[in-house]
Amino acid sequence: MYESPDKFGVKSNLIEIPSDYIDELLLQYDRPDLLQFGSDETVQLLEGIYADIGSPELNARVGWRVFMEMVDYYISSDE
Repeated sequence: MYESPDKFGVKSNLIEIPSDYIDELLLQYDRPDLLQFGSDETVQLLEGIYADIGSPELNARVGWRVFMEMVDYYISSDE
């Protein structure tokens, strides 16, 4: 119905918005850091640790183990 309203006997109420307006709004208001869990420095540290332990594939079954490996690595590197 969204893509072909005429097939369903309804009128399209979509408003065309030029893509350059969307790009401009994204540049102005998009916040890539909004879902970042930690400062840039913390994220960089954790990404480095993750790489140092071999960047294991992540899934629900191994998530806790990978987290604990990262913690152990951090603790041992701090000593």
